Amino acid sequence: MQILVAIFVIIAGLSGLPAAVPDSVRLRVVFPVDGDTLAFDQVRYAGAALPDADVDVQGRKTRVYPSGAFVGMVDLHDGFNRIVFISRDEWGLISDTVSVFRTPRRISFPETPTVIDPNTIRPVQDVFLMLGEELEVAFRGSPNGKAWFAIDSIVTRVEMHEVPPQKAHGLRGVYRGKLKVPKHAGVMPKRVVFDFRGPDGYGFKFQSERTVRVLSDRVPVIGMTRDSTNIVLREPEGDILTELPPGLRVQVTGLREEYYRVRLATKVTGYLYHGNLELLPEVAKQPYAAVGNVALADDGEWTHVEIDVSERIPFRVRHTGRGSGLEVAFFRAVRSPQWVLRPSGHAMVKKIRASQKNSDVFVVRLELHRQQPWGYRAAYVGNQFRLSLRKPPLARLTIAVDAGHGGESAGGVTATGLLEKDLTLNLARRVQQGLETAAATVIMTRSADTTVALQSRMETARESRAHIFLSLHFNSIGPDVEPLQPRGASVYFTLPPSQALADFVHKRLAVLPLPPHGVKTAPFAVTRQTDMLAILVEAAFLTHPGDEMLLLRQGFIQEMADAIVAGLRDFVVESLPIVTR
Repeated sequence: MQILVAIFVIIAGLSGLPAAVPDSVRLRVVFPVDGDTLAFDQVRYAGAALPDADVDVQGRKTRVYPSGAFVGMVDLHDGFNRIVFISRDEWGLISDTVSVFRTPRRISFPETPTVIDPNTIRPVQDVFLMLGEELEVAFRGSPNGKAWFAIDSIVTRVEMHEVPPQKAHGLRGVYRGKLKVPKHAGVMPKRVVFDFRGPDGYGFKFQSERTVRVLSDRVPVIGMTRDSTNIVLREPEGDILTELPPGLRVQVTGLREEYYRVRLATKVTGYLYHGNLELLPEVAKQPYAAVGNVALADDGEWTHVEIDVSERIPFRVRHTGRGSGLEVAFFRAVRSPQWVLRPSGHAMVKKIRASQKNSDVFVVRLELHRQQPWGYRAAYVGNQFRLSLRKPPLARLTIAVDAGHGGESAGGVTATGLLEKDLTLNLARRVQQGLETAAATVIMTRSADTTVALQSRMETARESRAHIFLSLHFNSIGPDVEPLQPRGASVYFTLPPSQALADFVHKRLAVLPLPPHGVKTAPFAVTRQTDMLAILVEAAFLTHPGDEMLLLRQGFIQEMADAIVAGLRDFVVESLPIVTR
């Protein structure tokens, strides 16, 4: 926008007449988008005008930055909202209006007539429960009524209670009931039947659309992992417990929020998205396994730890310490009577130990000679479990540089209209140039404004045998976040071996005139890769005008690229003593 304004000023000076500045330059609103539906009391706005303009939003003056950007927050009321933007500049007055819909807040029903809200009936999804577990049901209706629920073959009639408004977001007429599943409960899926009587004496019965199913260890429900990667979480939407390959059997002990609860071992439970699991016929069994011989084999840039396992069973690989060791936990496994531990004196693996952690978890621990691992792969080859350890690179490093978004995925946008996909590609090309100057081999996951799926980006890096995956992005905030709060550069990693790399890159970025936003952990798909080091850089906040002005400054993106390259170089020098600055 600054360049466009300068062009019009030059034209005006040469002609002696006021230049006609397009309306899109004089006032442009990029957020919110006209027609948006929102569920917030406030929404942020972002746009741009001429740098010397006076801008009002909803009748209140807002600051215009030297770039022309303006940002702020406006209040919303229920229903349709018209947000009016007015800019006054030397060409006169110009305005724009953005209409958004604020989802109406729920209000309590009157006591009469007796009604219920069918959209509030819980459970809202099918529920699987084990014997002895607690079930909660609920609905919303007229206040001061009486309610009960029943489930055929499980319970005949349980009284529900109206929740105090202070515990129900200020609403009256929210009814909840709880049940501890009895031992005699039937196992077939059943709907919840509700009986409600309003204060006027009128009442009716209704039922949930979703069902409740009681599970039993006597007739276990077994599922099989079906996707190439199946992520088991500690809680729905929580941290990652483990990732499993396809074709492994696990016991299902519950269903909650679209996640199956799965029992990996007697004392190890996790949650697997329901689409990742195929439920098997009732005759299916979950295997136990005996873990036997352990041997080492070398193959080019990998060292393979080969472990005999009688059945394919779930497992978890995790780093110990800061990554100097690895631990493989086999679930539903015991030590084989023919257990043999052959390795000794290996150049990469210092020590291997094994132990029966409890009755059905067998653990193999590896202590490595080097403090900085470079990745691993875990897979079954037949009934042999193979943990492949990547050797440190002895020569030229291969680095995959990933310019985030692209093509149909624009990513974030600044107040003046800069697109994240364009900024990441600009930064990636400069990082590529710097790394190649430093004698690294660089693989670009995209070199143009094209749409590239996440899986394709990772496959490109893997096929190129990349040692490091560097994903470049620019940060943004949500619709209801104050735009002048978060700013600065941050670096994300998932696995401990990548933390040192993230630290080195962030340390270099912190020298730039951007406030540091920290080194953080996150389960991004591109940083969960185990067979290479992987970090994701959020180079600045597009939603903060101060960060945006730096991005507009000539030479600043090159400074960012130089800092990232320097951080990578610092890490390599520290991790590979044979490399010098």
